[in-house]
Amino acid sequence: MTLTQIKRAGLDGEALDHVFTIGASGTDHYTFQGEGLNGTVNDPTLYLTRGKTYRFENGTGAHAIRIQSADNGTSGTLYNTGVTNNNTTGTVIVEVQHDAPDVLYYQCASHANMKGTIYITGALADGGVSTAKLANSAVTSAKLADNSVSTDRIVDGAVNANKLGSAVVTTAKIENSAVTNGKLATDAVTTAKIANSAVTNSKLGDDCVTGSRIADDAVANEHIAANAVDTAQLATNSVTTLKLVDDAVTDVKINGMAASKLTGALPAISGANLTNLPGGGKVTRVFQVTGGTHYQGSSWGDYITLTITNVTSDKRYLVFVSFNHQVQMTDYLAYSAFSTTHASPVGENFNLSIGQNSGTSVRRNGFIFDTASSTNNRTYKLEHRSGSGQSNRRSILSSGVIVALELDFS
Repeated sequence: MTLTQIKRAGLDGEALDHVFTIGASGTDHYTFQGEGLNGTVNDPTLYLTRGKTYRFENGTGAHAIRIQSADNGTSGTLYNTGVTNNNTTGTVIVEVQHDAPDVLYYQCASHANMKGTIYITGALADGGVSTAKLANSAVTSAKLADNSVSTDRIVDGAVNANKLGSAVVTTAKIENSAVTNGKLATDAVTTAKIANSAVTNSKLGDDCVTGSRIADDAVANEHIAANAVDTAQLATNSVTTLKLVDDAVTDVKINGMAASKLTGALPAISGANLTNLPGGGKVTRVFQVTGGTHYQGSSWGDYITLTITNVTSDKRYLVFVSFNHQVQMTDYLAYSAFSTTHASPVGENFNLSIGQNSGTSVRRNGFIFDTASSTNNRTYKLEHRSGSGQSNRRSILSSGVIVALELDFS
């Protein structure tokens, strides 16, 4: 009989097994000899193949060998499927099942350091390819069948910018609401990864588009749905003059306007909208001066002064004056006066004398109209004094303001 005529049935079953001869190095290591090992090796990592049988021949006379499903010491869970004499000091036989887990462990029943890892290899059933089976960068474009990668096959955060070819993600590839934050690694979706017009409203999660995700000048008028942008969507100071279409800001778009929002020259105001002004007049300039609290003795002293230059003969001035006046001590007089640098204007008389209880104020408010047609500079001044030279009987002016509107009478 030639060697090529030897049949499997003619061999002892043990002759078909793969054998590992096991010894011990003290209580710290198993020693292994056998297939795939170069001499005697301490606690080696073993690779067993599905469908094959392996004999672990324990020659130590002790150190019972446990085949376990978890690496958790001498009390770990025994893996008994296809295993004979598990957790004994004799020969342990392992018939590797086709549905065996990817990783098993051998462990001494008495000594925690005597242990090692067993990797199970061989053909895989559908669904059998786990992360542990794949080498880094093993799955290339050529290895993937068309339409093979579905949402449930992708680990959250696995698809980053480097994994996507340029412009491969079209609208047809994205299920509505499929792209959640959990599926995308941070900064994964770059401009090069998005096909033109691919990002529709249904593809975006609520509140996913933040300011840092939008390129400068990317949002044109046609990209914004009607009434989509309200106050909450706008960053502080984001709407500049350049961002507004001419005539876009109508009355209904303005909800109050503070004086701080008005810069530069004020818009022209029709005289018809100002009480007691000629219908053709308009405001060309506005001037204002204010004052705090000012104490004055028996001689006249200036409180606040408003001066207007560059006056032309076709200008007139509507002046508003307001101030508080009080005397510092009971039963003494105090005087206030309003003056101009030219002929007296018409309107309220602010020349005032008071004699009153200390601490009580008199508030004066009113308008005057400067009708002079000269080109002289205008000066409007509030001054005051007390009726006594004593320091504790002074006149007090406070909260003063003079506002002048320059009117065009051309």
